[in-house]
Formats: sequence, C-alpha cells, structure tokens
Amino acid sequence: MLPRLPRLAESARLRGLFSPSTLDAIWEDATKHSSERLSAAAEASNNLEYTATLNSTTVPTNLPFSSSNPAIDRLLSISKIAATNHIDAPVFSSANDIINRYYFLSSLKPLAAGSLINVSTKNSLLETPDYSEIVLNKPYNEDFIAKINQSFGSWEEFVNLFIASAKSINGNGYTWLVHRGVNSKEKSSFKEIERLAIVNTYNNGTPTEFLSKQVSDAKNHNQIFSEKNSEGDVLSVEAAQERSELFSHYSNPLVGVAVSPEFYLRDYGAFGKDKYVENAVKAIDWDIVVSRLK
Repeated sequence: MLPRLPRLAESARLRGLFSPSTLDAIWEDATKHSSERLSAAAEASNNLEYTATLNSTTVPTNLPFSSSNPAIDRLLSISKIAATNHIDAPVFSSANDIINRYYFLSSLKPLAAGSLINVSTKNSLLETPDYSEIVLNKPYNEDFIAKINQSFGSWEEFVNLFIASAKSINGNGYTWLVHRGVNSKEKSSFKEIERLAIVNTYNNGTPTEFLSKQVSDAKNHNQIFSEKNSEGDVLSVEAAQERSELFSHYSNPLVGVAVSPEFYLRDYGAFGKDKYVENAVKAIDWDIVVSRLK
C-alpha cells in the first residue's frame, strides 16, 4: 500500500539535507504508523469504499489529476471521499499524512558532495539569508518558467516568496506549489484563469480542492448579472443552469516542503528552521516537479 521512493535506496539518499536516521524517521517510521492508523480507521468506518480502495490494484478514475503513482492515487481517492464527512477525519488525516510526505520527499535530490548539515545557533537568526545558490537551482523547461513568470513575475520573485511562505509557518505544515486548473467541457475557455500558486497548509491539510463548484460562464457572467440586476430580476435556478455550466476547480500539487519541527529539529536544532527550509528548496528536483504539470 505504501508508495516507494527509489531515490532513498541510492547511496547518496538525500545527502546534505537529512541525516540517514532523520530520513528513516520521517519516511519509513512515520508512513508505517500512518498506514496502520489508516487501515484501522478504514475498517472502523461505515464506508466500505475505503477498505476496497486500499486493497485495490487498479488506478482510481475519480480524480481530476494523477500523481503518476498508483499507491498515492488510491490515497488521494480515499482523501477525496473522506473530505466530505467529518466523521471520517481519522481516515482523511492518515491518508493525507502519507500523501504530503510523498510529495515532499519524492521531489528532492541530494545536495552537492561535501554538503554538511550543521546545528544552527540563535546567532544564525541574525544572519542575512543568501539565496544565490537556491536561485541557480532552476528548471530548464521553458513552458514551466513561462508559467512561473506569468504567476509570480520572475523566477527570483517566486523563490523568495516560496521560501518566505515556508518560513512563516508556525508549528506543523507544508508550503506548496500547486497548479490551479479547471475541469470543464470547454477547457480552452478557462486557460486564462489557470495559474500556479503558493499555498500553505497546516497539520495534515491538503492543497487539493476536489469539490469546489462554481458558476463557470466566465465570459458573460458579469454581463448577465449586470443586466438582471438593473432589471430588478433574479434568475431562477432553471434559467441559471441554462445560462451557465458547473465546473470543478482543482489544485494539482507539484511540490510541497514540510516545515514541521520533526523534519528539522534532529539535524538543525531549535534555531535551524530557516536554514533547513533554504536547504530543502535548494534540494528540489525541478525535473520531477515539471513532470507533474499536465
């Protein structure tokens, strides 16, 4: 049931970002625990679909996007169902814990040979951060860079905002780069409103938006509203349905950076969150991130 992370089997693993013992704790140990909690919560639930999905070997068809990992897609499907029922919060939380860790750790590469992990002192909080090496870790995909520029202004502005967002999290959470897309029969009509975005989530929250339904006739909705408002009329449900269609808005996670203390305390110390975040962003493998943008 648990997804595999091939890079963790390599000799370098995630050199320069995590020590081997920390990496084992935040992936092997943590996901095993969450998997056990998920199985127990699924069996205790009245919804038989959870257990069926966990035991399935097929890829779910109820998702607006695919992670390209069948095990994660099954967990995303479970999370989608559990999100509609607060009684199934343990299912939702356990599934998302594994999903979030996967999107973070599977997106990383080892830092340069000789990179050391040092415990930070309180004096490090007074140092001026230097993002020059982080900015150099830039993807070569021109379409992706164009989307970054469209959404954030420039690659440098994106890097600064992404790091600042991660450092702003207090407690347990993730900072995400997501692709906000639209599912519609007339998808081309909504290309102009699709964007990349930075999102912070807390605890075992998820950036995915499965159930957001909105009036989608973006081209003439404002005109219709103005005309009807001036006439003093209110559209009936039937008329509104005739004039517009429902579409689903979703956020496809491209990469998440974990900022919970369990990820940095062992290696970086109590004052090491900022340095850890900088190292984590420096270690992102943007080729993997770009491959998720579909």
